[in-house]
Amino acid sequence: MPEQSDYLKQLDARLTQLEDEKKVSAVMNRYMPLCDDLRENTDISSIVKLFTADAIWRGERKRYSKTVPKLTGRGEIEAMFSRCVTPPVHFDFNAHFLFLCNETITASGNSAQGSWMMLQPSTFKDGQSQRSGAFIQSKFTKSTIIGS
Repeated sequence: MPEQSDYLKQLDARLTQLEDEKKVSAVMNRYMPLCDDLRENTDISSIVKLFTADAIWRGERKRYSKTVPKLTGRGEIEAMFSRCVTPPVHFDFNAHFLFLCNETITASGNSAQGSWMMLQPSTFKDGQSQRSGAFIQSKFTKSTIIGS
């Protein structure tokens, strides 16, 4: 009997890991459309609650390390999103596309991490358009994926 009990524990652990990885994917798939809909005076609380109190947002690599500031904590991240929805708003059109074929998620215990390739076509209020691509690397805690 101990062998079957061990097997069930291992199976339960594997199932929990798969469920957590699926929840991480769901968080990202909820987050991106929220970022696409940053209209004037949008309630950003749905976005902000996806970040932990000690979250870090930063741009890396050559382009983004210069243009994306390092933000530490939910408060700084909230302030950044607040600027996006304060008139005059930054974007006239904005869309984030995650390439799920490149999605890599690993969950273990109370944390998880994931990576995605992203394409972001945007049109600004001044009529200028831009296409951006980025490699997103994110870390998650159970508290950020539990409600997904």
